[in-house]
Amino acid sequence: MNEPNREGILDRLTEPLQDDPELRLDVRAELAAHLEDKACELREQGTAAEAARNEALRALGAPAEIGADLLVANRPRMKRRARIRLALRALAVPLAIVAALWCAGMGQLLDYAASVDMLTANAMTPPWLRRKGLRAGPKPFTPEQELVLHGDRSRKGRATQQRAIWERWPDNLTYLRNYATYLLVDYGQLGESPTERLKKFESEMRMAMRKDPENARYHHLLAAKMLEQAAEIKKGPTGKAKADRRSPRYRLEVKDRDLLDRAMAEFRKGLAKPMLRRGAAEMLSERLRILGPPRRRLDQIRRIALAAAVLLPDLAVYRNLARAAGPYAGLLVAEHRKDDAAPFLDAWEKLALQLNDDAFTLIDELVVLAVIDLGSSQAAEVCERAGTPDRAEAIRHRAEALGAVIRDWRRSVQDKTHGEQLKHQLRQHAGILSSLLLPALGSESLSDMDALAPDRLLDYTLAEEGLAGAISLTLLALMLGALGAALWRRLLDRKRPPPLYLLPDARSLAGIVLFGIAAPALVYVILTHWTSFGGREYSLPYQWPRFMAQATVLLAVVTASCGGLAASWARRRCEALGLPCPRPWPTKRMRRVFTASVFLLFLVSLLPAEALSGTEFDWATITVVVLSALVGVMLFLRGAVALAMALCAPRDQAFYRGTLARSLVPMLAVAVMAWSAVSRPWLIRQEGELIRRDTLMSTPSEGLIGFTSVEAHLARRLKQGVEEAAKQLGSRRGR
Repeated sequence: MNEPNREGILDRLTEPLQDDPELRLDVRAELAAHLEDKACELREQGTAAEAARNEALRALGAPAEIGADLLVANRPRMKRRARIRLALRALAVPLAIVAALWCAGMGQLLDYAASVDMLTANAMTPPWLRRKGLRAGPKPFTPEQELVLHGDRSRKGRATQQRAIWERWPDNLTYLRNYATYLLVDYGQLGESPTERLKKFESEMRMAMRKDPENARYHHLLAAKMLEQAAEIKKGPTGKAKADRRSPRYRLEVKDRDLLDRAMAEFRKGLAKPMLRRGAAEMLSERLRILGPPRRRLDQIRRIALAAAVLLPDLAVYRNLARAAGPYAGLLVAEHRKDDAAPFLDAWEKLALQLNDDAFTLIDELVVLAVIDLGSSQAAEVCERAGTPDRAEAIRHRAEALGAVIRDWRRSVQDKTHGEQLKHQLRQHAGILSSLLLPALGSESLSDMDALAPDRLLDYTLAEEGLAGAISLTLLALMLGALGAALWRRLLDRKRPPPLYLLPDARSLAGIVLFGIAAPALVYVILTHWTSFGGREYSLPYQWPRFMAQATVLLAVVTASCGGLAASWARRRCEALGLPCPRPWPTKRMRRVFTASVFLLFLVSLLPAEALSGTEFDWATITVVVLSALVGVMLFLRGAVALAMALCAPRDQAFYRGTLARSLVPMLAVAVMAWSAVSRPWLIRQEGELIRRDTLMSTPSEGLIGFTSVEAHLARRLKQGVEEAAKQLGSRRGR
């Protein structure tokens, strides 16, 4: 029997399996191999070749019976394969897309946008990004928590929005003080004329005085707004005395003397109160408690941003009151009212101590120093003009002692030698956030260099999260490219049998997961995290060439391994099924060039830290950039050419290219899901652990509150220094 008849018989024998083309070809190949073995056995017994083939075919039996037997024997297998194929078609691509977007951190970006909108009431945020109830913890905000965070958004104006918080809890003085803060910020919206605004503001301050009678703040705020309308504070010539050179001289240009007297009388009432409380620290503490402890860098930045956004409009008020107290005392002295002027000559000290008692940030302490310097210089000058130089000298002495600790710290920050040393240390060993925030706090804020490690390592973890997302998106792009090529081939060759959808076996999938995903990831972790070759003892900006080399190698190895293993499996499967396969691409020479480039880049990443410093664009850095670009270009060209070959394949290769593209989809989908499952959870856990270990950039604990933990501790130290100086001055005065 000739070969065409033999092929026709094999087609008839396997026709009942046509619902599963791959299985049909597989069984057909097995039958052909069986016939060839039988014919070979007959030829060895002396039968002619043609007769041996015919006898082998007759030995199979009747085609109809054989086909029925094959159908019965393979029906369970066909059903199982059909279910697997249906599951892959329905789930593989959508799950891979979701996994890739999750690994790329798209959800975290949406969370960030929604959180910014929620915490800042940003009306510019697109509505589709606003997801109320989003928070750092696992549960959404309750309505009460949302109200405390940003007030009642249904109201117009920030002050009325914040007033809603106090109205909900009228016995909570912190919420009342918070409302007063926003009332001061929105002062210009209280009325159309200055008189109307002052009347409305005074009414609210009188109400607050009744609710919070021991608090000096409302008297000071009312005095400041009266002062704005009653007089203008103008800078005059600098005094000649040494102490006066620190602060400029101010004078009052009076517009309404009666209102000025009322303002300063209100100021004097505030100075007599036992405390000054703005409620900013307590309100921030409450909002941070609602946010919960940080678990990710986004949570940490969100908390720092919330602390940095605390409104402190009072500070300008207190500076103006300190500037006005001395000139007002001078007016009274000129009117021969020395007894009435005396309280205002000491106002700077009382006001500074009131402020210091409520201080919780570094800017608070700087304003305390400004009040000390401004007020004392003005008061000393008035005393000298009044003929009491001894009192002027005593005021200067007290001011020098009271603000000494803050001045010493400020001088240490302004020391260029120590400042450059600190910047150099931070440049080499600090994280990006630490290097931005710590220089302004001075070298005293960094007593332990090991404390820089968590924030530094956190930068690497975030960069690795970006790398993991890039790898997942690259694999996703390969999968979508293969899917598009397969669909294109089916549309282009509608009159021909569609390309095969080869079902991957468990061994092939395990090989991709093991050798394409797990092995490269494990080697990367060992080299970068558990050995000295990773360069993690230095900051990411300082060692960015090393990280670039490591990232490029990992991206190239994972992408090439997953794509190569999947393509090799599909080619081997086509060959086993008897499908014609063209020459493989890329060629051996191109694969060698690619492998050599990746290996050379890997060797460069093992160089010492000094050779890969990102501060200088030397030969090592240039080599990393050039090799990384070369590897990236080769990866892109490899994918682009493979896609072009699938889309524009000649007729004799169209079936194979379509089969290859169609069969790569589930393999690459598994690679995307496996990579996301391996990399993302581990990196998230690492990020959370580093956040918990960070003692510098974390928001304060242990009863402290502030911008960051290190600033809160510094502010507390300065605050305690002023308190100690005040105690010593008080004991000497008592003698």
